[in-house]
Amino acid sequence: MPIQGQTIDTENIADDAVTTAKIKDINVTTAKVADDNITAAKMFDLGRGSILYGNASAVTTELTKGGASEVLTSDGTDIAWAAAGGGGNTVYNAIINGDMTIAQRGTAFRAGDNDDDSYTLDRWYVLSDGNDIVDVTQTSDTAVGDSKYAIQLDVETIDKKFGIVQIIENVNCHEMIGDNVSLSFRAKVAGSGKLDNVKAGVVAWSGSSDSVTSDIISAWGAEDTNPTLIANATFENTPANLNVTTSYATYKIENISIDTASTNNILVFIWSDVIDTDLTDSVYITDVQLEKGTATTTFVRELESKNLSNCQRYYFAPSGNAVGIAYSTKGMVFNISFPMVMRSSPSATIEYGGTANKLYRIQTGATQIITLNYFGNASGTTHLYDLSIGDWTGGTGEAWNTQFAYNSEL
Repeated sequence: MPIQGQTIDTENIADDAVTTAKIKDINVTTAKVADDNITAAKMFDLGRGSILYGNASAVTTELTKGGASEVLTSDGTDIAWAAAGGGGNTVYNAIINGDMTIAQRGTAFRAGDNDDDSYTLDRWYVLSDGNDIVDVTQTSDTAVGDSKYAIQLDVETIDKKFGIVQIIENVNCHEMIGDNVSLSFRAKVAGSGKLDNVKAGVVAWSGSSDSVTSDIISAWGAEDTNPTLIANATFENTPANLNVTTSYATYKIENISIDTASTNNILVFIWSDVIDTDLTDSVYITDVQLEKGTATTTFVRELESKNLSNCQRYYFAPSGNAVGIAYSTKGMVFNISFPMVMRSSPSATIEYGGTANKLYRIQTGATQIITLNYFGNASGTTHLYDLSIGDWTGGTGEAWNTQFAYNSEL
């Protein structure tokens, strides 16, 4: 069958027949057919190891070879190279509680609990241009197939920027430093339509390891101007408007080089870069993942029990009371058994009955407000506290109880 006036030599078509069905929708030109011999090299000038695939516009496109040991993956829409999974999705997500399922401190943060630089859902703290800018809530308003929960940032003070940040402990991001990472998350916006500029940044901390200044913002800046970070904090990517819509979608920032000198920690920062907002405008975020490599992969969802254990390394709020025995008129010992190794010796606050620094005297049923000075722990389970003079005139051996929260956040 002649093509564009040329003759196809059957010797060049081995064990097959050229039919119109097999050439359907292909425009063969004389430039591509030379000397009556159609070869792959003349059809596409592919690089070694490259493959062809249909891109988002249904156009045949070359995908260059991946890195050593990488495998071809699909997110259900597009394909990309990623680290080999070993028979399942074993991608390491450096973000803890990326699906917002753990909320030891509570599920809603308002009126002071939502102030700038305050921890909210586990491992996530809010940054905002002032206090009480957004109410923070664990919400079940999520898309089918996503996490059960998302974090909702609901505007309470208009015309201010705000966002959420997670600091990754050095031991959990060490292998990413000096290499490439990719960030993905799912998000949507709701309200007046003014939340039209959501950005995300991967930040390198080059100060002392695991001693990150959590409020990394020096100045928020004008609308669509990326915030100025404090010393030792550097954007590793150039944050840009992700065009988040009113429907959940996955947003990706890929192939980010963590190349700032002396990086010790990595942070993930997602924020609204808008200074024209209305009350109750909201940003919803879930399924946050930071992984090593040049491309993102499917979100790694942990069992809730494992997710909780990972979070309790940084913050632990037992449901029951702790019992302490007085050893003098100024001190007592509480024996606490942690369910895991805390990141560091935790600070402790008394949260009995919702009132800070309140003890309950078992013998009489009385309660007493004290000044509690935590001065460390001799082991992983024993905590010593020093009561200020005049707060308590009881004797040794008396038993007291209260409810503690233990904090070893970065």
